[in-house]
Amino acid sequence: LFFFFPSPPTTATYPLPLPAALPICILYNRLGSTLYRPPDEGEHWNVVSTLGSVSRVNELLISPKDTAVFVIAAVSAGGARQILRCTDGGFTWTTALTHAFGEYGTPIERHQLKPGPLYFGGENDTLMRALDFGLTWNHFGTGVFSVPCGLAMRVAWGVVLMVADGGHHMWVAPFVGGGASEAAVGARV
Repeated sequence: LFFFFPSPPTTATYPLPLPAALPICILYNRLGSTLYRPPDEGEHWNVVSTLGSVSRVNELLISPKDTAVFVIAAVSAGGARQILRCTDGGFTWTTALTHAFGEYGTPIERHQLKPGPLYFGGENDTLMRALDFGLTWNHFGTGVFSVPCGLAMRVAWGVVLMVADGGHHMWVAPFVGGGASEAAVGARV
């Protein structure tokens, strides 16, 4: 079950035009290869789409800028690990990236203060970043991770991206700069 609570941001922390009315909650549930969404905050569930080629979804992210844009980290029926993206509320999916990631955990994370950047932690590779909510992926940073099992961004200590690596390490990267020139400067702790 995936929840998306578009909390009312302030213009100081969220530099976008704010919609006049924000929904209370957007719910999605994926059972097998079927994506469901309730029209009434969970009382009844309607089928949005069937992803016939997907056997498991590790994570689903919904764009805070446009709630019809989704990105999922999925495992296909054949075992391929992919980042899939849609722009129509879950009906049509395209493969944005094919790259191995951990069996469990959360391989993708979105920037907490910006609507576009996503981060991906794949096996035996550096982090990857997409500035366009998962459409175009590029390598980001120089640290190579064996099996990242979770990414989390926190803004309580400044903007910090944490990566839990299957090698029993935690990697913490404070961000410096801004926009496309933003850089992660971190170390294992």
